[in-house]
Amino acid sequence: MRFWTSKWKRFAFGKKGKPFSWKSTGAASKSRNGYASQTMLVLFLFSLMLLSLLSVYSVQRAGLYAAMRQSTLDLSCLSHVKAMIENNAVVRQCGYGDDLLVLHKEVWIDGTRVELDDEQTYVACRYERLDGVPIEIRFFYSDQAIVSIEPQTPI
Repeated sequence: MRFWTSKWKRFAFGKKGKPFSWKSTGAASKSRNGYASQTMLVLFLFSLMLLSLLSVYSVQRAGLYAAMRQSTLDLSCLSHVKAMIENNAVVRQCGYGDDLLVLHKEVWIDGTRVELDDEQTYVACRYERLDGVPIEIRFFYSDQAIVSIEPQTPI
């Protein structure tokens, strides 16, 4: 019985009979294994905050880039629609042949295929966004000016 108590006594108190405790040396308190626990905890939390801040900035930047690309695509579509409307108005007003009318047009804008169809009162513009959502915008016109723009699918 004496052996059992002395064994556990040695385990609990160490070799010299002193209980395990935190050593305090200088600025940071160290554990028994020698690592500065408070300093490491502060550095870990600081690096975690920095990493989360960088991820938030990267997500915002990706969103802004997608919005910029979308607006560039929409403005390019508007430019092609204006050219199509002007061409068709000149052909209709001057009495040229119907073979000069541009009723269907396919263009590539920033790697996206865009289809434009003239329906006499509006031009339908169709394309797919990068995430695969189909977009349709109708540009209503009279003579040579665009009167209104109505998106048929959510942008």
